[in-house]
Amino acid sequence: MRINPDELTPEQRKGLISFFAVTFTMDERELDAIDGIIPMTQELFDSIVDKCIGSEFDGFFYDFLLQYPDFLIDHANRVEAELEQMPLPKDWHDPTPEETEASWQRLCARIREEYGEDAI
Repeated sequence: MRINPDELTPEQRKGLISFFAVTFTMDERELDAIDGIIPMTQELFDSIVDKCIGSEFDGFFYDFLLQYPDFLIDHANRVEAELEQMPLPKDWHDPTPEETEASWQRLCARIREEYGEDAI
């Protein structure tokens, strides 16, 4: 069966691109674990997560995270522990109430822009 990219919907095209990106980014063991051929381990999970962060395959990434909540929790706990050990930048300060409100308003504006005025 031949796939004509011009006949795909934008969502199908994005899915196909994501499929190829994942396929060519992961090594054989990672792909076997993703496909359920071998058991997923924390080591494989961490390696896959590292490759997905900052990538263009968000759909795969979010679905993948939801499939392995126990590995995700362990991964998140280790990241949190690492962050707690990092010193804060010298210019760090707790935000003022005004800065917090301004940040909230910027977030709300982005959500409204993306999802409509009634979104939030």
